[in-house]
Amino acid sequence: MGLNSFFAVICGNMAAMLKTDYTSAFQATMCIILVEGIVFLLLSVFNIRDKIVTAIPLGVRLGIGHGIGLAMISHMVIKVFSGHAKEVSALTYVISALFLVKFFAVV
Repeated sequence: MGLNSFFAVICGNMAAMLKTDYTSAFQATMCIILVEGIVFLLLSVFNIRDKIVTAIPLGVRLGIGHGIGLAMISHMVIKVFSGHAKEVSALTYVISALFLVKFFAVV
């Protein structure tokens, strides 16, 4: 999912910034993704990825999900109280509600 959004944003931005057609931007973006894939493959083959993950403290690793949940809830609340509730999709409301249930169930 993250690579798909990265691809769409980079491809669109490259075409807009360079004032080129989407074909050359597509080719450049595919080259970036190929290099990124090779880097991740090398990180996994040489066990560097595991060393990076274990270097991150456990509290930070466990807190990433909570941070994402609080960001979703904060985004929804700010949009609602600033009068832009129609800009928030129904899925955002559902995900925020699920995070609220998770937070209150865990605590």
